[in-house]
Amino acid sequence: MVGSRIDCPKCHSKVLVPGIASSASSSSEQDEWFSLEPIEEKKPSAVPVPSSSPAGDQGDPPRSLFDDDLPDLVPLTQAPPVAPNSRNEQALRDALGAADGRASEDLFDDPAAIAAKPVRASGPAGQAATPTSPKPAPAKSNANQEYSVSCKVCKTLLTVRSSQAGSQIKCPDCHSMMVIPPPPVKKPAVEIKISELEASVPLSPLEGNNPRVTTGASVNTKEILSKASRELEREKQEIDSARGAFDSKEWMSRTFGFLSDTRLVATLFILGLVFALVYYIQASISFSSETDLSNFVLRFREDLLYALTFPLQLVLFICAVAVIPKSANRQKKIEPWPFFQSVKEYIAPACVGFVVFLLINFVSTLLAGVLAFVKMPILLQDAFADVLAWGCLPIVYLSMLESQSHTKPFSKGIYNSISARTDAWGAMYMQTGIAWVMYFVFWQMGLVNGPAMSAFAGFVFPWFICFLANQYGVLAGRISDITDLGYEGVFTESE
Repeated sequence: MVGSRIDCPKCHSKVLVPGIASSASSSSEQDEWFSLEPIEEKKPSAVPVPSSSPAGDQGDPPRSLFDDDLPDLVPLTQAPPVAPNSRNEQALRDALGAADGRASEDLFDDPAAIAAKPVRASGPAGQAATPTSPKPAPAKSNANQEYSVSCKVCKTLLTVRSSQAGSQIKCPDCHSMMVIPPPPVKKPAVEIKISELEASVPLSPLEGNNPRVTTGASVNTKEILSKASRELEREKQEIDSARGAFDSKEWMSRTFGFLSDTRLVATLFILGLVFALVYYIQASISFSSETDLSNFVLRFREDLLYALTFPLQLVLFICAVAVIPKSANRQKKIEPWPFFQSVKEYIAPACVGFVVFLLINFVSTLLAGVLAFVKMPILLQDAFADVLAWGCLPIVYLSMLESQSHTKPFSKGIYNSISARTDAWGAMYMQTGIAWVMYFVFWQMGLVNGPAMSAFAGFVFPWFICFLANQYGVLAGRISDITDLGYEGVFTESE
């Protein structure tokens, strides 16, 4: 069809089939096949078209126009067909047939022809067997079953076959010889029938005895839940009270409640002036440390000052003894007023209070004197003595108040209240500790800076003693319900 015109399947126009270049065709005729316009069909010429191939290549296929730029190809020579070796083919048939379980003559036949052949039974010759159903595939033999064994020396897992059971192999890791054990025996799967299982397992009845009711467990659960709810409610109330606004007025009344009585304030002011004069005089007296007496005076200077000013100390401690029940009972004023007609009622407690205060300071100073053997500075010795007095004074004095005897400085009820009301004791020690530190600083500054600062320390001393008495009274009111102090002050849990 090369050089002829055919119909285009899309537009049904005549197109020229490209092919061998012809010398008789013109250039315009060669380009006509690019046009899709209808062209009149020309009749083929009767003159044979000369071939453009050389004379010696009549048997070669004609060259295309697109092959001009390609080199000439070497002609291929067809090798003679190799005759099949019947002997080799028969051996191959026999080998494949024996391995596949099929007849040797069927291996190279057409599959369609094989399917169309009738199946012959291995019976007498000449008897054709009727077609039978395909036999089921034989079960796989366990001769080549693979399983894992471990080396007894290095515990390496090795994969072996069941056919190797009983033989020896070498471990590839430790190179030790080992005997291959037989393959493990797989247990057959046991089929469980639900119907038999339901019949063999006894189930409990739906309406049985409840052990929780019989043992009282439900009652205990209700009690536990009730107790937990009460604890939760109490914690919630504590949190709400802690988040409340700080009552500064109430705090001031507890901390400086002794100042609410104007008569007491005036008395303390007068006592402060008198003590300032006494402290000024004692600071003006100089002592030399050459004799033992001078050293004793310097060491117990503060205690000697308290003892020599006993009349003033008695008046001061009458006021302090009157402040304790006032603060414990939450009173605004001291009733009755300790001076004039009721002075006899306060003299004995005031003397006991002063003696306790003096003895505790004296014993604390003696114990602090032990620190002098280790070259401790005098300032630290005085501080140690004041710390001992600060810790022991409230315990001893409140124990005497509870027992109503100056011969019983220790009371079991007071000691038990320390563990029962730790918050009350902690608040008392914190506030009295601050006051004690301030008075200690004023006293030491008076010793260093001279009479003027000592006079200021003397003026502060009456206020310091009454502040301690006020805090002891607040503590006595807080622990009266668990002790025998007998005060009737009403203190809430937050106070």
